[in-house]
Amino acid sequence: MTANAAFCKTGRARPSVDLIRISNRLAAIQSKLFAEYGVATIHIGAGSSLAILDHCLEGKELVMRDLDVFVCLGGEMTEGLAFEMGRKLQSPEAGRFSEHDVRPRRRANPDLPLPEAFNYNAGFGFFLIDDRDAILDLTVFHTHDDMLLNGIMNIDKVRIRLDHRVALVEQLAPLFDSTEPDFQAAGIDDPHGGYRSWQAGTAELANEFDVRRAPLQTILRIIRSFAKFSVPSISKATRDQLGRLLDGSDDDSVAFYTIRGLIKMLSDRNAVWELKLLRELGGLKKIGGIARQKLEQLFHVFDRSDCAADVVDGMLRSTASQLIQVEHQMKLQGSF
Repeated sequence: MTANAAFCKTGRARPSVDLIRISNRLAAIQSKLFAEYGVATIHIGAGSSLAILDHCLEGKELVMRDLDVFVCLGGEMTEGLAFEMGRKLQSPEAGRFSEHDVRPRRRANPDLPLPEAFNYNAGFGFFLIDDRDAILDLTVFHTHDDMLLNGIMNIDKVRIRLDHRVALVEQLAPLFDSTEPDFQAAGIDDPHGGYRSWQAGTAELANEFDVRRAPLQTILRIIRSFAKFSVPSISKATRDQLGRLLDGSDDDSVAFYTIRGLIKMLSDRNAVWELKLLRELGGLKKIGGIARQKLEQLFHVFDRSDCAADVVDGMLRSTASQLIQVEHQMKLQGSF
């Protein structure tokens, strides 16, 4: 019996059109990464791996905000190399390189002394955007150990490993060919049991050290993770733990990644639940500037029992649009 034989297949008998499209898109960068930089393996992670597994195993619609891909360079990844790589990887299949979205990937590194541990740059990332406006978010880490710093919750650490000689649909064949899917054969790396937690509608904090690096920005991501469950929920113990981490942090004001996190949150299916939880944890008072003003206006609407759903949806979209403008200005000014 395989390690994941409990995941009895109830999903698809063959790859869907959507999965084939993603597979072809990845193939366009796999060959170039190997030919140009000797990168033999890429990893699909974050929410993308969960979405793909749900799609294959349970037949759920393949929906993801971004396609999150990780690469381990095996050497120093620099900003200049990120621009070079983005320009070389762009193509009609992979998408156009968005030069405004090249940014460092800061992660907490417990092997370093403070404060250096909280300011460690694990690599650089950038976007490739296709003709459907679908974002391939590529993070290039210096080393494999740097990639392992990524992810806060156990569900964040589920990855699909893909060799440059194998297409995604071929790699995932063991999920289609058997009623007892073989995760190891399919290249699924799940060191913290994240997919089991995901299916059970739970999650565990796997990296508190990284939360302490940037509590508000990180907790925004954590809240969004809990809201992805079919029934959004969070245990009292985890709620209290996150509240303590926020309470001991400094005000974050108008930091770029806070604005970016709020934009994502406002676009989520369970945005109202997420924003209310953020307020309950004490996160609202940690936000400043126009973002704080706009959120307070939203809560004024949320707290009215007679407010129609279409009014709430309209305000969520309007607030997201206004913060996108703020984010754009910050990009132009290099404020990140």
